[in-house]
Amino acid sequence: MSHYDYPYILGRTWNLLFPRKPVPPPPAIQPRDHAIRALLDYLSLVEWRHEGREPGSTVGFTIPRSRMHEEKVDDNTTAEFPYLCVDPKRGTWQDEAPPLGPPIVWENTYDGESVLVEFGLYKETFNLEVWASSPVMRRAVLAGMDVAFAPTGDFAGMSFTLPNYFGVWCWFGLESTTRFDDANLASRRRYGVCEVELWVPMVQRVPIGYFQPRVRLKVNNPDADANTARADWDTSIEIENANAEAEE
Repeated sequence: MSHYDYPYILGRTWNLLFPRKPVPPPPAIQPRDHAIRALLDYLSLVEWRHEGREPGSTVGFTIPRSRMHEEKVDDNTTAEFPYLCVDPKRGTWQDEAPPLGPPIVWENTYDGESVLVEFGLYKETFNLEVWASSPVMRRAVLAGMDVAFAPTGDFAGMSFTLPNYFGVWCWFGLESTTRFDDANLASRRRYGVCEVELWVPMVQRVPIGYFQPRVRLKVNNPDADANTARADWDTSIEIENANAEAEE
């Protein structure tokens, strides 16, 4: 294996690079937060339907994005119904990079200064809570979830691209739905839980520089006396297109 197999050098963990370049700052939120925001944005566009007064009739309604919370609500006694909230669970990530050798580099993300490097796949199965003020409303949202998570392609679940997270993809799958009737009934609060699985790649932008090898020659005058031999000339030969020459 030749060093020409890797057209550039990059620092993965500590962004080590020579000559040094500015290190990208750490992100403000995790990849899973980008993905959950995309999911809630999508659900806010869904038209749910509950049973009407006339037999067989239905009435459409939507849940505003302002009632879809990325974390649990502090006080659901003052919340407007219906609303959704995420109950986060333990997330895990699988290292996709090989134990030896370079990390996984997304070749098509090079922007002249940096490139995206994938260092894992984040997985989490969280609860999406559905809160409503009546059984009819709760049934409608849970029934709509079955359709909202219906396959949109050749695989189960649904996927999004995340424009605020380097345009990477994320995937969601609906695992189960459960209705709960407990002490909240006395306050006209009914809720259900959708168990949702999330997958999203974990990437970071890493500064890179093209690998430009150079050969430095130092030649002594062969005709000079051994005691007075010196470097008559010193030169450097730059290989400007080393990668192309290596491929030829």
